[in-house]
Amino acid sequence: NAPPVRASSSTASAGEGGREITQGLRELLRQLWQERRKAVIPLRFHRCLAAKAPWAIKRAPRSQQDAQEFLLFILNALDEEGGGATGSQAPGPRPPDCGAPRSLVARLFQGQLQSSLACAACGHCSRTYEDFLHLSVPVGEAAGASRSVALDEVLAAEYLAEERLEGANRWHCERCDARVDATKQVGLHRLPPVILLHLKRFAYTLADKMVKVRTRVTLPSVDCVDLGRYAVSPHRAPA
Repeated sequence: NAPPVRASSSTASAGEGGREITQGLRELLRQLWQERRKAVIPLRFHRCLAAKAPWAIKRAPRSQQDAQEFLLFILNALDEEGGGATGSQAPGPRPPDCGAPRSLVARLFQGQLQSSLACAACGHCSRTYEDFLHLSVPVGEAAGASRSVALDEVLAAEYLAEERLEGANRWHCERCDARVDATKQVGLHRLPPVILLHLKRFAYTLADKMVKVRTRVTLPSVDCVDLGRYAVSPHRAPA
């Protein structure tokens, strides 16, 4: 239901061979968006997946699979078929050139995180940047013992909170040339038109046992969520 995705699907050209997943998904979306259609059988899309990624179909055809993992596989496949090289690249000291040509997947879904480290002694700040196709935010840290938590609280716990680096975790400041106390913060440097949020519902207990966080996450009652408060660059367009 995201308007940018709908527009891209309707205006994209049919293309040539070697883009089976792209063509199969485009046909499936057009069928889903047709009015008066109550159900769709995605046979062509299923055949495309079976031909290009048989492991995704044959691994466990009748069992529940990870939806987020499947979505990332589809996005990467679409990007490869479109000649792009989207993905999570290694963090770097400077943001990549925003003016460089980007694939359709990158234009729609790819954003950029900024990680900042600030020295408590001299104020020197070091920044690194990392591209993302989705944001994974832990639910447990924001929820605590609550049975319900708002999406804004989950995002604030991840992108507004500052982490203190002290003691054994001290940071080496280039300007001071010494290990110093510092603060670390992660923020959104560039937001895509469509942002994918992955709620991490698994956490480890003190006994190193993985448990599922069943806290309810309440969503805002609007179609468009303003993520500007979590952005480190106010001039970037909100999602």
